[in-house]
Amino acid sequence: VDKIEPGADLRFTLNGAPGGVAEVDIPGVINNLALRETRPGVYEGAYTIRRLDNLSPSRPVVATLRLGDKAVTSTLTQPLITDAKPPVIRNMAPRDGESLARGAFTSVSGTFDDAGGVGVDPKSVRFMLSGRNVTAETQITPQFFTYRSDLAPGRYTADVTAKDMVGNAVRQTWTFDVVAAAAAAPTTVPLQITSHTNNATVEGGPVVVRGRTAPGALVDVKVGAVGAIAGLFGLNQNVFAQRVQADAGGNFSFSFAPQFPIPTTRYEVSMTSSKDGMTPTESRLVLFQK
Repeated sequence: VDKIEPGADLRFTLNGAPGGVAEVDIPGVINNLALRETRPGVYEGAYTIRRLDNLSPSRPVVATLRLGDKAVTSTLTQPLITDAKPPVIRNMAPRDGESLARGAFTSVSGTFDDAGGVGVDPKSVRFMLSGRNVTAETQITPQFFTYRSDLAPGRYTADVTAKDMVGNAVRQTWTFDVVAAAAAAPTTVPLQITSHTNNATVEGGPVVVRGRTAPGALVDVKVGAVGAIAGLFGLNQNVFAQRVQADAGGNFSFSFAPQFPIPTTRYEVSMTSSKDGMTPTESRLVLFQK
């Protein structure tokens, strides 16, 4: 099919010995989908994609033909979809052009978005930081990449390349600056997430996010949920929006509970902290459903 979406029909044809019983397993969706013998040795069947099917086109579809006490299996050798679009790299952190104060560790990260495609091949990902290949020290999954290091003050260029499972390539470059802590502007509202690192995995219950900012500052929070794998439909929604106020110590927290905690769902958390007489600061956090 050209696009995996609710209502699309996946049609299967199996050629084999006549008089058998044929079935198809679609990983994550349905097992033992019966195929009907329409003529001797030809078995056919179809499955209509539903709204919340967790279908990953990169996982193999397996057909089984049984004759008496014998069974033969065959794996679908072609992709379920014709994927001509490359994946997209989103949620880069630090953001392009951002200056951040040097800390014990600086995290450089991003997410892969191949919605409607066959998914990113983690083995294809290469991460260069100012000309140095740091791929081996980077945590890489089909959904995200994260590199953590004690970066000295200076300007850095991040260069990430990746391919999906059928070879469509993407490249993303951006720059950011690491500055000495003393160089941070005193008129800017501080904002730090203390409960989670970027691209962390969360459990199925309510998610509590904690942070630190200026005492009494107002923090505007928005949380969006995005289907993070190909074939996950109907999951692109706003799940939380609220303004919270930091206490006298600058601490704040909020919690959100998604309606459908589906594995690998990506939560994009946006926070903006503001206080009278100071320049607002925005921070983003990406979390993944376990």
